[in-house]
Amino acid sequence: MDGLVQQRQLRPGDGKELRKRLREAEERIADGEPDKARENLREFAEELTDLRREGKVGANGYDILIAGATQVAQALPGR
Repeated sequence: MDGLVQQRQLRPGDGKELRKRLREAEERIADGEPDKARENLREFAEELTDLRREGKVGANGYDILIAGATQVAQALPGR
């Protein structure tokens, strides 16, 4: 995300909010709460999709971030 902000493909405030969602997911993973982490990742994806729809993040950045979030969610135990 920092790269997208530096390239002006994502506003700093939006990047900060997305980072917050990822940090929350990371904390849930560390706490052994994969379902809550999955929920945080879902919220991240929804927020990212909204930003894309509003033209606040480019297609390339969106594709990279959504793919990463999807990979993490799929790697979580359970389900």
